[in-house]
Amino acid sequence: MVSRRSLVPLLCVLLSASGALASYDSCTKCEPHRKCWPSAKDWQQLSKTVSGRLSALVPAAKPCHDPHYNNGTCSAFWEGATSQDWRVSTPETTLWPQFETSPLDKESCFSGTSREDQCKQGSVPIYSIKALETSDIVAGVKFASKHNIRISIRNTGHDFLGRSAGRNSLQIWTGNMKGIDFSDNWKGKGCRPSKADKGEHAVTINAGVQLHELYSALAQRGRSAVIGFSKTVGAAGGYIHGGGHGPLGPLYGQASDNALEYEVVTANGKIVAANACQNTDLFWALRGGGGGTFGITTRVTLRTFPDPDVVFWRSNFSMPTEGGIWPIVDLYHSLAPKMSDLATYSLYFALPTLPGTNTSALSIISFTPKQESTAKMDAFHQPLVDYARSNGGYAEFASIHAPSMMALFYSLVEDDSVSDPTVAGSLPSRLVSAAYLSNPATRPNLVKALSKIKIRPGEAYLGHVVSGGAVAKNVNLDTALNPAWRKAAIHVIAPLTWTDDDEMTWEKREAILREMREQHKELKALEPDMGAYGNEADFGETDWQKSFWGTNYERLLKVKKKWDPKRLFICNRCVGSEGCRFY
Repeated sequence: MVSRRSLVPLLCVLLSASGALASYDSCTKCEPHRKCWPSAKDWQQLSKTVSGRLSALVPAAKPCHDPHYNNGTCSAFWEGATSQDWRVSTPETTLWPQFETSPLDKESCFSGTSREDQCKQGSVPIYSIKALETSDIVAGVKFASKHNIRISIRNTGHDFLGRSAGRNSLQIWTGNMKGIDFSDNWKGKGCRPSKADKGEHAVTINAGVQLHELYSALAQRGRSAVIGFSKTVGAAGGYIHGGGHGPLGPLYGQASDNALEYEVVTANGKIVAANACQNTDLFWALRGGGGGTFGITTRVTLRTFPDPDVVFWRSNFSMPTEGGIWPIVDLYHSLAPKMSDLATYSLYFALPTLPGTNTSALSIISFTPKQESTAKMDAFHQPLVDYARSNGGYAEFASIHAPSMMALFYSLVEDDSVSDPTVAGSLPSRLVSAAYLSNPATRPNLVKALSKIKIRPGEAYLGHVVSGGAVAKNVNLDTALNPAWRKAAIHVIAPLTWTDDDEMTWEKREAILREMREQHKELKALEPDMGAYGNEADFGETDWQKSFWGTNYERLLKVKKKWDPKRLFICNRCVGSEGCRFY
């Protein structure tokens, strides 16, 4: 998952696309205004059980609105609000504040609106347990099950579909459960010992470990793993449950392909291990079936590899006309299937119009592991440079060789990214197959479809070469990952953003979203069966079951019904969430 400093996206979805599932419990949960809601004494007892780590939550921007306005506290809020580190460490927030609202009830507490704008709870959970021990999670799950309260699971809050938000919920906050343990002879719990089994090189991480922390630990150990490209993503959270693309994906497969074991607190409050030897149905579902719905993961064990050297290639292009960058993007798309042969991980950021100019721009970064020759990577990308320079454009590039890929990525993600808490939006995306891009008759249609989608001035279309290679070769691996990933060459995003200020009404937001989804129909129609990456997608994705999981969905639903028959764990466009309200 890539950190998008300017995208700060994703509003809210009202209800999921399908009707309620009749074969197991309704989504109806107890709410604060009902008699079933626990008494103050009940909450006090829960707080005692979790050693005082239960807290009541209110919207973070509340002191910036009447009648609660407090100049000092409001100023303190603004000092932290643009920091992703602050948002990650503040349980009442999500990384994208729009998910703290409730569109159905028109409840919000926007930081970008006037002081007189009324502040309401929205989808900020009512209570939060700051889990430090697995026993804290067990206590929270048993309490919520007893009182029929919805649980929302928050790791870091870095989620493009708002899955860690939770209207009228008890939040289980796992982001403080730290711990990283390496093994050169790891064996799964419950697996029969064998003399021929030498064990795995592996790392076990507790739920709250963030990607930058894991990069640092891996670099120090001289090991590597398939993890994402962002500071504030939780390595053991929704990232790996949803598949998890990353810099080593083309070389070793998705993050979920390389998960060896999960420790999970299930809906009945039990602690179980899920691996290839026990609870295999749950293990299958957790490897690609999405987070927030099968249980609460407390730790994950990942396969590790030697830390490779890497060639890092970066470039900037500009063309003297609006939209002039699209032919270079199309040329890049033609190279994408070939990148898998090199195990190259590559991203582009395309701006068809630079604000205040008539020019367009493109930036590309590529990482090729187990590679020492910068000249080879320069030559591979040279057609892009040649096109720009021979057509009146500008191109500059540079490449370096780094001896440690993990150390390089730690240096790239270890910053406190700045985000604008008043900006919201959505992240509609599609997976595009290698076959489609390899065909000169079909490939240009991708650029045509993208260019018809309007995005905010200054925003960028994003392309990710994060599959192919080992992701494709793992086609026979039995996991819940969307089968479309095994055919994909690129993951493209055309983001939608807007500003939540006094001029933005609920009706305007709905109109913006309707227009966006209409514009994306042509992009979706290019390859209707390819779908999208469920961790980076439109939060209101239609036909999301097929789009995110394809033919795996029915099997996933059976696992959900078995392990969470009361639907204690529900979240936006998560397995088994049909008919549920999230915000």
